[in-house]
Amino acid sequence: MVAALSTVAGAQTTVTSDDGTYQLLGCAVQNKQVVCDVTYTLTKDGVTSKYFNDVSVFGVDGTLKEPKVISFGGTYRGTSMRAGGNVYKGIPVRLSIVTELPVTTTVVRALVLDQGGQVRWENIPVRGATASTPSPVPAAVNIAGNWTASLTNCKTTTPGVVVCTATLRK
Repeated sequence: MVAALSTVAGAQTTVTSDDGTYQLLGCAVQNKQVVCDVTYTLTKDGVTSKYFNDVSVFGVDGTLKEPKVISFGGTYRGTSMRAGGNVYKGIPVRLSIVTELPVTTTVVRALVLDQGGQVRWENIPVRGATASTPSPVPAAVNIAGNWTASLTNCKTTTPGVVVCTATLRK
């Protein structure tokens, strides 16, 4: 399979393979779950069977999260069952991937739809993510010269980055 890779943050959301086109519709929080939606449109003549058995989702920290459920054309199936069916030229079919990512996830690091990694998107923003509520995190730390630091007002600004107010006392 020959496919064009797509990075989402400000780029195309379409991946073209030798038999069809994949269009990323996006990822969003739905019913307390992160769900990613894609359409697949067959571009060659006729009808074919299309199955998605090797879907992988990666969190922003690079951890692999297997999909909980995959829907093909509105029919939900557990990941132990094959998700797919017949597709016809020119008629887009919706594929919904229910992930195991927490609803606080603001970016899906990668969504991969095939075993070879040819049909994939990276750095997908998650609409409706509920960022974790910042809370004071007092952390006393001894530093050179017998100083003590207390961290308060800590907030996650981007995945993997926390900004805090530090108060130093001697």
